[in-house]
Amino acid sequence: MQYSEPIGGLIESNTNAIRAHLATMEGEIKLFTSGDTERLRVLGWRATRSDIQLIREIPSSNLLSAIEETRRVVDKLEQELGTLTPEQREALIVLSLNSVAVLEAEVEALDSRVAVMATADAPLVSSVWNRIKDAVKNAIKAISLHLWQIVCTALTLKEWTVKGSLGSSIFGLGSVEISLKFGK
Repeated sequence: MQYSEPIGGLIESNTNAIRAHLATMEGEIKLFTSGDTERLRVLGWRATRSDIQLIREIPSSNLLSAIEETRRVVDKLEQELGTLTPEQREALIVLSLNSVAVLEAEVEALDSRVAVMATADAPLVSSVWNRIKDAVKNAIKAISLHLWQIVCTALTLKEWTVKGSLGSSIFGLGSVEISLKFGK
């Protein structure tokens, strides 16, 4: 099934936006882990040699690989979504949503590594990382929104349910569960 021009254009604009957010993430991570003192100075960060050494030891390759894998999935989404069977379409959508979950997990893993490595001796490293981490998390949120726009365009919503409860615990917490089923 080939999509009509408006739907194809919507998918293309969303995948282009996702690529831009992935490029932003990649640039932020590479800037942080490069230890390029000149570029970091432009951002107002005066790094010491120990800061730079610490940064260069932070392993970011898993996150960069996850970004590249997400980029490949998005390319496939744009190129093939309109030609796939409904089952194949659903599988590709699930793969793309899973790639975002992997990005989130890799950011959390990198955050843990930075927290362990950036002790009280390197508070500047933590400060800069937190600024970059915020930018990366914002990019992931934007990517998720664009993917959901594609999901809503490419798949037909069959049914949906919302379940919830309000807690009467000490914290007064509640829970909400949303279930979406796509298909014919």
